[in-house]
Amino acid sequence: MGWIGGSPRILRVLRPSGRLFPCPSSSSSSSSSSSSCSSSSSSSSSSSSSSILRLLGLALLSFAAGALLSCSTKAPEEPLLAQVGETQLHTEDFARLFPEEALRQLSRAQMLDQLQRWIDREALYQEALRQGLDQEPEFQRQIEEARRTLLVARLQGRSLAKLPDPSEEELSLWFQQHASEFTRSETGYTVRLAHLPTLKEALQLRRRLGPTEPFAKLFGELQAAWPDRAEVLTAVPASELPECIRPLVPTAKVSTTSVPTPCGDETLLFHVVERVPPGSPLTLADVRPQVLAAVRQEAEQKAVQGFADQAKARLPVAVHPENLPVFKPAPAPPPPATVPERSTP
Repeated sequence: MGWIGGSPRILRVLRPSGRLFPCPSSSSSSSSSSSSCSSSSSSSSSSSSSSILRLLGLALLSFAAGALLSCSTKAPEEPLLAQVGETQLHTEDFARLFPEEALRQLSRAQMLDQLQRWIDREALYQEALRQGLDQEPEFQRQIEEARRTLLVARLQGRSLAKLPDPSEEELSLWFQQHASEFTRSETGYTVRLAHLPTLKEALQLRRRLGPTEPFAKLFGELQAAWPDRAEVLTAVPASELPECIRPLVPTAKVSTTSVPTPCGDETLLFHVVERVPPGSPLTLADVRPQVLAAVRQEAEQKAVQGFADQAKARLPVAVHPENLPVFKPAPAPPPPATVPERSTP
C-alpha cells in the first residue's frame, strides 16, 4: 500500500471484502483510489458476468464516495508543559501568558521560573477550591464587583477608541487658556552646534570668523552643504545638552563662539544664541506632549459622561439622597497633658 499525498499518516476504512484501502485527501489520491477500484473490478470479471460486474462496480464506487466523506484529520495535541491535578498547561497556553515582545526577551531560566510560578499558583488555586473559599459570600461579592468594573471598562474602551485625535486648533486654544501654568523651571539655552569630523576642519572654520563672516553665516553655509553637521538646540535645559559641552555652555557668553571641543569621534563648535531665564513662559512646541495628553483626557472624560447619560436615558433611575448613611463626627482628641512648672525657692 502506498502513501497518500506523500504523507505516511494514512486514514483507512474497511471494504466489504475485509481489506483496507487508503482514504484519499486530494485529486491525486482520488485518482489512485479510482485506479485501485478499476483493478479490483477487472480481477473479478473472470468469474462473474458483465451485469454483475457493473453492479459490483457501482457498489464499490458508492462505498468509496461514502468513505471519502467520512475521512477527517485531527490536529496533533499541543506539547504538555505541566499538569497540576486535572489542569494541564500546554506550550501555546504558556505563550499566551505574556505579551509577545516580553516572551521573546525571556531566557530559558526565566521561563522555567515562570513555569514554576504557574504551578505554585495553580496548586494554591485548587487548594482554595478544596476548602470552599469560592463559595464564601464576601468572595462572591468581590467577583461580582470585579465583573462590573471590567465590563464598564470594556464598554468605555471600545467607545473611546472611536474618538478622533485633537486638532491643532484645539491644542492651540487649550494652551492659550492655560499658558500661565507653563513656565520654565530652569534656564534654557539656544545653541548652534557645528559637528566637524576632525580638529583641523574645526580650526579652519573657527579662523574664518570675523566681522564680515559671523558664525551665523558660516553656520548657514555648513547647514546647506552638510545638513547632518549643523544642529540647532532651542531653549533646552543644560541636562539636554551634549555631555561634552554641558559644563561649558552655562558659563559661555551669549553671541560668542567656543573653541573647538573634542566630543567622541568628532569636534564641536558651539555658539550660544540666547539664554532663557527660569520663570519664562514656555511655548506650545515646548510642552506639546503634555498639552496633547491634557486635551485627550478632557475629551475622554466628556465622552464617558456622555456615554453614561445615554445609558441612563434608556433606564428608569431613582435617587434617594435622604437615605445616605449618617455618621457622627469623630470626637476631638483630648488636649495634651501639661506638666506644671516647678516653683523655684
